Amino acid sequence: MAQRNFWVIQDNKVAKGIVDFKWEPGTSITQKRRSCVNLHNTLSEKLGLTKVLDISSASTINLGVRLSAFNLMLNGKSVECWYQGSKIYDKAGHMKHLYNASSMEAKKSMKNPNLGRLIGFRLIDIDYPMEPRTVFYDYIYLRGLMQFEDKDKILDYEAFTDIQAIIDIDACQARSVCIYKLLHQQNKLSLVENFDVFKEWHKEHVEVII
Repeated sequence: MAQRNFWVIQDNKVAKGIVDFKWEPGTSITQKRRSCVNLHNTLSEKLGLTKVLDISSASTINLGVRLSAFNLMLNGKSVECWYQGSKIYDKAGHMKHLYNASSMEAKKSMKNPNLGRLIGFRLIDIDYPMEPRTVFYDYIYLRGLMQFEDKDKILDYEAFTDIQAIIDIDACQARSVCIYKLLHQQNKLSLVENFDVFKEWHKEHVEVII
């Protein structure tokens, strides 16, 4: 068995739930997708959520694969590279060289034991706060999503998951996609154009626990 988050809109807020489901052992894409099917079947059986989109490179739906931070592009670079390249560590400093890395290289950089402690974010020459805890990742992801031509297909789904994300991870693309849906419902997508305004909205609407 395993646990994963799922994300829905509840009472005009982005809400997170946790569900137990059967995990298929193995690291192949086939096994991950089988686990994804199990996760979504469990959400359907236990909670009646039948329109669920997994946002990851292991998604069973092409839209979900394209929305992976590895594949979603922002000004010609992947969201993953923008996020990892914006990190500042107390030992390694600003990881800006990762802006020009591959998505996989950027992701693997996190495993370097010599980085030190994450102390902030710097996107190009602008510093961003670490609180609210997930706001910078959500901001970067949403900026990429705004450039994605099929973004409104997200609106057909009622819940979102990321089969590859452990339950306590900050960088959760499924949460970011759910935020997009709520902003769309509120007719407030323009908030993504201003980080400070988006941050204040984020404090009030992300995330409640169900």
